[in-house]
Amino acid sequence: MLPAGFNWKQLQRLALVANLIAIKLCHSQITPLRQELQAAACVQRSLLAHTWSSPPEYEASARLVSSKAVSGDLYEILELGP
Repeated sequence: MLPAGFNWKQLQRLALVANLIAIKLCHSQITPLRQELQAAACVQRSLLAHTWSSPPEYEASARLVSSKAVSGDLYEILELGP
């Protein structure tokens, strides 16, 4: 049963407009969060040293691999070789 004063085509158009408004509202809330995460990821990448020195008997390397835009801190020291 249709609401009084509306035909089926008008209700379909109204539903379409309502869906478009809902999508726009969701997008407007998600975009600032994405921008904030991208900025945080940039800051996090800048914290890693690009070069460093190590004693002759040691070789050191590091890399940052985020599971998403930003990750927690994880440091692991491995002894390689004989």
